[in-house]
Order: sequence, then C-alpha cells, then structure tokens
Amino acid sequence: RSVQHAVAALFGALPKPARMGRDVFAAELGRALAARRVLVNDPDVLRRLDRIDCLVIQGDLVARDRYEVTDVVTVEGVSRRETRSRALELFEPEHPVSVIRRGNLVLGPFTRLDASLPPALEERATEWSRRGELCLALARDGRVEGLVALSMIPQTGIEELITAAHEAQMRVVIASNDESVLEGLNVDDAIPFGDGLPSGIRRLQREGRSVMLVATGRASGVGAADCAIGLVRAGEPPPWGAHLVSSDDLSDVRFVLHACEAAKKVAKQSVNVALGAAAVGTLVSAGGVVSMTTSRVFTVVNTASLIAMGNGIRNSAALERRALPPPRDRTPWHALDAHGVMAKLGTSETGLSKSEAQ
Repeated sequence: RSVQHAVAALFGALPKPARMGRDVFAAELGRALAARRVLVNDPDVLRRLDRIDCLVIQGDLVARDRYEVTDVVTVEGVSRRETRSRALELFEPEHPVSVIRRGNLVLGPFTRLDASLPPALEERATEWSRRGELCLALARDGRVEGLVALSMIPQTGIEELITAAHEAQMRVVIASNDESVLEGLNVDDAIPFGDGLPSGIRRLQREGRSVMLVATGRASGVGAADCAIGLVRAGEPPPWGAHLVSSDDLSDVRFVLHACEAAKKVAKQSVNVALGAAAVGTLVSAGGVVSMTTSRVFTVVNTASLIAMGNGIRNSAALERRALPPPRDRTPWHALDAHGVMAKLGTSETGLSKSEAQ
C-alpha cells in the first residue's frame, strides 16, 4: 500500500548485475584478444560465448602431416623426375620411416636399406640429414638409383583443440566431404563442406546448438554461425565476414574456447549476484528489515553490480594468465640425424651461448 516501497521493490529486482558482469568480462576479453593480435569485427559476439556448445571445424584444417620434396639426386643415367614420382608413389605419410617394397622397387631411409650408396649420394645424404630433412633412398633390384629429401610440415594443435572443446562440454563437428579425415579423431558428427555448410550449421542450430565455426576465407557458411572465427591463410581471401579474425594459428582458437568456459562461469555467477541483490532489495524495501527509500535500493543494486563487474575482471585476468600447453610436435625425431635434430631445434653441440645462459 506504499507507492514508494512498490517502486523501490521494482527497481530492486532489475537484473543490472547480471548484465554488467557479463559486459565487463566481454570488454576485458576483447582487450586480451587484441593483445593476441585477434581482430574483433563484432564485439557483440563476445557476449554470446557463454551459450556456445558446438564447435564446427573446417575439414582441411585437420589434414594429416604434409611432406614436401625439397631435393632429388640420382645416379648417372636415371631421371630425377621419374625418381621423384616413384618416391611419392611409394611414400606412406602415416609411416614415414618404413621400408616400402613394391615389385623390384624399394623405398626407405638410406640407413635401413641393404644396398650401399655411391660416394656422391652418401655425401649428399649426410648433408641433408644434418640439415634436418628426412632422407629416403629409392633402390631398384638392390641398386640405389636416387635419394629424395623430404621436409615435414607437421599439423599441430588440432588434437589439443578438440580436447579443449570437449573439456568445455561442446559437441565437435567436422565440415568435410572426405570421410577419411575423421579417422583417428575424437569427433561427434560430420556435416558437408562447401555449398552444404550453411545448411549443415542451420541443422545443428535447429537441434538447439549454438555453433562456433572455425574456417578460412573460402568457407561459405561464415554468416550462418553464431560465432565464426576466420583464419587468415596465404593464397586465400581474408575472412572479413567472420566475427573474429585470427592468424592461421589454432592456439588463438583454443584461447577462445577457454574463454567460452570462463564466460559460462561469469554468467552464472553474475546471475546469482543479481538474484541475491533482488532478494535483499525487495525484502528491505517492503519493510521486512528497515524502511528504505528508492535511492537506498539503488545502492544495493549498484553495489551488487560493482561486485559482478569485479568478478568479471577477475575471471578475465585468470583466463589471460592461464598458460596454454604447447601443441604436440609430430616430427619423427627418431628418423633424423642428431645434427638435423639440433638444426630443427635451433641449437648446436655447444648448447646455450654465454649471453643466452645469462
């Protein structure tokens, strides 16, 4: 029967702390992403991270390790082009140091073949091994015809990305038209890539999922995702339609996934603070404890808002301090020469220099 108390109770129930806690966390997250050189095209997407529960990954981002032929040398009278093609035909990327036999041809590390190398080829093989490259010998009828140097470009970070998504209670979906990319990966579903990507994303959304898409500039479903992370890749157009634009580095995507976990935590805590403030404000405005005016009720709401904002800053700082484990390097170190390993690691037999040690 008191207009003053009724108005005070109305203002006391405003969900201001819930909104302010999330907004401050999103603002701090935007600053952290900028420090990681991630471009935020749409800041509103940072306020939706607490609802993301499905990760869609472009299929070719989970491709297997790639090997590139860097050099070929042959004995006199043997074609370098033919040696290269034969080696690539026999080579198995899943077993790079295996000895492969097909008919009268044998391909494998020169140290594992029974055939002896001519002096010129042996000198070149030693040079490649010290450079950190995988040196394979191609032999025909027990006679080495040529050597092929392979440089490995390992695909790192994808396994850690999938693990981070599952830890955040997300469903992991691969967008690919090639089912072979799913082998050995702990994923939950697959949708088509290309023209079928937007419809696949919308199907997931109809199932009640909020979708985060990780794709490059050539993906066509960026606009359909609730949160799209575009990766800049050489030779492809920049993904300007994505909400977040990052370099071709999956560690930034992992950081955003951890941010989704933190956003859910902040949202839940901010709602609890808002509920507590509403209960206290409504109770005291109704005269249950002491008669309070509207301005005093505002003090309760604003104090709760400050608490929620401080909690958002605290969680953002904790996220920024969280160290991401480095991705597993899939380089077959056991197949490399010791000097080649040191060359790849950027070190030498003498170890650290005096200045580096200091």
